[in-house]
Amino acid sequence: MVNRDLALRALKDSEEWLLSAKELDKAKVASKVVYSLEMGVEMSLKALLIYHGIDFPKSHNILPVVANLISSSEFDDTEIKKYSNEIFSTFHALLDIRSAGGYSYESSFDNEFFLEKANRYADPAFHIFELIRKHITAVGK
Repeated sequence: MVNRDLALRALKDSEEWLLSAKELDKAKVASKVVYSLEMGVEMSLKALLIYHGIDFPKSHNILPVVANLISSSEFDDTEIKKYSNEIFSTFHALLDIRSAGGYSYESSFDNEFFLEKANRYADPAFHIFELIRKHITAVGK
């Protein structure tokens, strides 16, 4: 069952997280850039699941559910399938450092670590958002 309206609202949240990552990057707050990138990707993936009527755990790690959807024979978006490894690896990596970014005062990582991660994952995060945006807003769906 398609729930396009709710999926579009989730996608809007995703876009806001990603835009906040850009602003935080300008302010040189790398740990919060990483946190915002993770939330942006997570909300994009939740939008995809919502769009397809798939219930997901109320937790941050939704990767198994997303992998099941994308790998299913019924899922016909060839672009998302083509970039599934990028989607999985990016989300997994950002999820692994999410807490450290959000609670950097408790972390042993320095700003250089977060800066390297922010630089590494910004483009893939925006790419994932764009892939899912195209999927959800495609004419005729």
